[in-house]
Order: sequence, then structure tokens, then C-alpha cells
Amino acid sequence: MAYDLTGSGAIVGAVLGFRALPILLLAPFSGVAADRYSRRTLLVWSSLINAVMAGCMGALVAAKGLATWHLFVFIWIVGATHVFDRTTRQASIQDLVPQSAVMNAVALNTIAFSLMRVLSPVLAGYLLAWFTAAINFYIQGLLYVAAIVLVSLIHFPQPARQERDNSFWQSLTAGMRYAMSDRLTRTLFLFTAVPFFFLIPVWNTLLPIYAKHEFKVGPEGLGWLFAAVGIGGLLGGVVAAGLSRFDRLGAV
Repeated sequence: MAYDLTGSGAIVGAVLGFRALPILLLAPFSGVAADRYSRRTLLVWSSLINAVMAGCMGALVAAKGLATWHLFVFIWIVGATHVFDRTTRQASIQDLVPQSAVMNAVALNTIAFSLMRVLSPVLAGYLLAWFTAAINFYIQGLLYVAAIVLVSLIHFPQPARQERDNSFWQSLTAGMRYAMSDRLTRTLFLFTAVPFFFLIPVWNTLLPIYAKHEFKVGPEGLGWLFAAVGIGGLLGGVVAAGLSRFDRLGAV
């Protein structure tokens, strides 16, 4: 949508860069929120906000009232809700499976996520070609509603109620101090930051331009290009699950 609306690769990159800001700024807050508040509530609200935003975007596209600034607002809110949703989902894994199965559960979650990254872009590309972008946004909104229903069916264990001596801000600063002082956490942060800054912008920004001008394949071809990223993630998730039986996973 950004490229069709403006014809500017710089705007595509700017929109994606704008999405990164709430992820960078709010990630520590999302961790504290996942520790202190109901994880089911956080997941429901993040999906609800995304459903509303997708519906609004669909309505704007259908009414031909979409402007560039709408994309920046949309991507900012989606980025903010995404960071709370993703953090809470990852933190919830250890609530739902025994400790011995956490590694496999994380790998299974990654596989499911990557499988959707294979199927969803392909489906979205053909829907864009056959129908309109508005239809894609409406479907996205319906899928977020489905996510709310599914989350409501999950039984989250009720943690033992504890008196908290520290405030939200104290918890935040304590978590950041630990992250900076623990060598393993710093290393994991580095491995997370490298693809976030150097790989994700490449395919998110360049693939729409390459699909349109270099390969001339339209939205269907763009969907397949994005699906290739999901295929790699799917294979990586399978390998990660297989590696859970080995020692020295950090070195691996």
C-alpha cells in the first residue's frame, strides 16, 4: 500500500522504520506488563486493538480516503500492540507446559509462526490481485477476532498472589539492569538486534520494489517472495526443535 500510494521506496522504508520505534521503546515495558498483569487480558486487548485498526484501514481503502499519514498511524499502533502481544505470548509458554518441554514448545511456536508466514503472504498476494486491499484488511480484522476467541479458551494457571514491594518503574529498571549485567542475556539481545536492524528492513523494504520493477510479478509474486522468508523460518524451527537434546545450545 505504501509503495502503490507514493511510488517512493524511501516512504516504504520510513513506514517500516516508524514501526520499529514502538518496538524499541516499549519492549521493556511489555516485559514488566507481562509479569505484573493478566496475560490473557494483555493478549485480548492487543488483538482487539489490531482488529479495530484493520477494520478502519479497510474502510479507508474502500472509501478511497487513505492518505500516507494513515499508514504511519496504523503501523505505529500495530507495532506497539505487536510488542506487547509477542512478549506476552513468549512469556506464557512457560505457564502452559512443563519446564522440560519449554524448548520444544518455543520451537513449535516458531514453526507455527513461520508456517503462517509461508501461507499468509501467498494468500494475501492472490487476494490483492483478485479483490482489493480493503478485503485483505477486513480478513485481517476477522483473524484478530478469531485470535481473541482462541485466547479466551486457553486456561492460564492462576499465579500465587504476592505482595509487591516494588513499583512498575522499579521492576523496569531492575529488569534492564539484569539484562545489561547478564552475559547470556546481552548475547541473546545482540543476536536479536542483528537481524532486526540488518535483515528485516532488506526484505520488507526492497521486496515490494523488486517485485514490481525488477521481477514484474505483481502482488502474487510479492506474496511468494515473503513466503520464502517463512520457509526459512519453518526449517529453522524444525532444526531448533531437533537441537533441544544437545548440550551447549548457546554455542550452537
